[in-house]
Amino acid sequence: MGKSPIPVGNADFEIACNYLGWSDPEGGIWFIGPEEGQEFDETVIRDMRGKRFSYAEGAKETQGGVPRKDKEGKEGQEENLFPVKRRVLKIVSMLNGYDMNNDIAKALWKKGSRIFNGNLLPLGKNSIDEWPSTYRDLFGMDYEQYKSHQCDIMTRRIHTLRTMGKEMRPQAVVCFGVTYWSWFQKAFLSEKCNGSCDIERKDLKIKVCNTSRLILTGHFSYGYHFTNEALDFVVRTLKDWNVVLPRSADTA
Repeated sequence: MGKSPIPVGNADFEIACNYLGWSDPEGGIWFIGPEEGQEFDETVIRDMRGKRFSYAEGAKETQGGVPRKDKEGKEGQEENLFPVKRRVLKIVSMLNGYDMNNDIAKALWKKGSRIFNGNLLPLGKNSIDEWPSTYRDLFGMDYEQYKSHQCDIMTRRIHTLRTMGKEMRPQAVVCFGVTYWSWFQKAFLSEKCNGSCDIERKDLKIKVCNTSRLILTGHFSYGYHFTNEALDFVVRTLKDWNVVLPRSADTA
């Protein structure tokens, strides 16, 4: 089965659809969310051209793009604007047993780190319901067109994610965002799971499939959806699966 056509958007949107995420996808942990939390611009699309993924320059959440702002429209501190990155960094640091603020941790997203951040949807936005004013010209469509074809877009992305998963063979996949759990399951549950997970913790908003090494959680951006207790549960599950990552990344 090949790629299904996307009946909306222009060539730049096709580039974004083919690009799955950033950092090192081979043989480690994948963290997959609904969409990138930062608006894209022409520079980002140019860097994506011809790629399924790209290696990050240190512990960045995105590769360029429009500077992210807080709810009041101001550029803020990184730890406040990029909670997903902080959650990923904390999980990996607890798994490997080192200080999440040290120099080793800061290299975690570089080549050799075995950590991959990807998204189910192709376009970056500060919030799910936002549609940046530049996107109509940049991607050749409005928000209504994008929303009306979202199922087609996600089906295409799921096929590409599954294909890369078979190639890169991650040790575990952690997907965050309860609204999109059913789509994450389509992407990462093996046929042996019969379409369902075998562990559910409703109190933590977590599902686990041991056979597929898949963990579904609440969204990392919100403490009430992904609590510290939920984070501890994710780390314990990864340890139970004997997930092993490099102690430092190859930054050569």
